Amino acid sequence: MITDSGVGMTKDQVNKLFQPDQLVTTQGTNKEKGSGIGLLITKELLTNNGGDIKVESTKEMGTTFTLTLPSRETK
Repeated sequence: MITDSGVGMTKDQVNKLFQPDQLVTTQGTNKEKGSGIGLLITKELLTNNGGDIKVESTKEMGTTFTLTLPSRETK
C-alpha cells in the first residue's frame, strides 16, 4: 500500500485513471505536474504478471494505492 495526504481525487478522476484515452492530470500538493502515464504503465506491468492495483481517494484528503502480486510458486 502506498498512501499520501495530498490533494486527493474525485470518484470521476479515479475512474479515469487507467483509461488511456482519458489521460487527465491535475497539479499536485506542491504544484507539480504529471502526465498520468506512470500509472498506466504500472497497471499494465501488474496485470501482465497476474497482479492488480486498486485506488481509494478522497478529494483534499489523499490517496491510497494498493498493489497486489501473486505469490511465487515453488517447485
